Amino acid sequence: MAKKVKGSLIYQVKSRFRDLRAYGKSKPKTSDKIYSYGTSKTYLNHCLRFATYCRKKYNCKDLESCRPYIKEFIEDNECSPSVKKVQRSAIAKMYGVTSKDLGEIDTGERSRASVKRSRGKAIRDKHFSETGKYKRYVDFCRGTGLRKSEVENLRGNSFKEENGQKYLYVTDSTKGGRYRTVPILKEYEDLVQEVCLQAGDNLVIPIIAPDRLKAPNGADTHSYRADYALSLYDRLKRPIEEIPSKEKYYCRNDLKGVILDKEAMKVVSRALGHTRINVIAQSYLHRGI
Repeated sequence: MAKKVKGSLIYQVKSRFRDLRAYGKSKPKTSDKIYSYGTSKTYLNHCLRFATYCRKKYNCKDLESCRPYIKEFIEDNECSPSVKKVQRSAIAKMYGVTSKDLGEIDTGERSRASVKRSRGKAIRDKHFSETGKYKRYVDFCRGTGLRKSEVENLRGNSFKEENGQKYLYVTDSTKGGRYRTVPILKEYEDLVQEVCLQAGDNLVIPIIAPDRLKAPNGADTHSYRADYALSLYDRLKRPIEEIPSKEKYYCRNDLKGVILDKEAMKVVSRALGHTRINVIAQSYLHRGI
């Protein structure tokens, strides 16, 4: 782990994450830094909760004295398997080790049923109209599948066209600091192009969400992202009987028996900024299964 830092346990955690920052820099294949502000914020919050837990329950004064309680903290909390996996990754990053180095930690079995995001209308969405003032925001997100933070930081000059293909080259606020090319769905190409040309070198958010510099309150951006993923997958998937066995993805648990097209999943996964195709089956394609 990095150098010892004096001060309160909370200060030590914050200081460690300041040392890990590498926002905006090119990310090598292997690195102990954090290149995304969003990832850093999420990881820091989880590590602060871990430190608070250790301080209150065991009167720990420094990060090394907290280390024996990592397994207990993760396994005993009531978070979902997905969140527990993030907690494990966050704590490992803070200590400068891999998740495997932390030893066996039972994070639970992640299943489609355990994914809570965008399953029906939340209370905060109740008064949001997808066909009203912010219709262009909704359509822009459904046409590009961007994360909320990515939409908020996107500039018009991200729009590109090459060989008749229109896409966005997304570089700001991406997960893990990874730049990516995002194909625009055909039915939304005119809207996205018009918005981006109007914005130029400036942010697109004030154009698609008038009078705002952030996403509209109540807009379920993750749901629109799932709409994009499913639409893109439907355009790319091949009939199951035509897919070679090695290119089939066999779902498990509550989706056992469902077969998906691996090659189509890879394209969708890259467009969304994910590195593992199983994530989109569990979190994005469930509506069409």
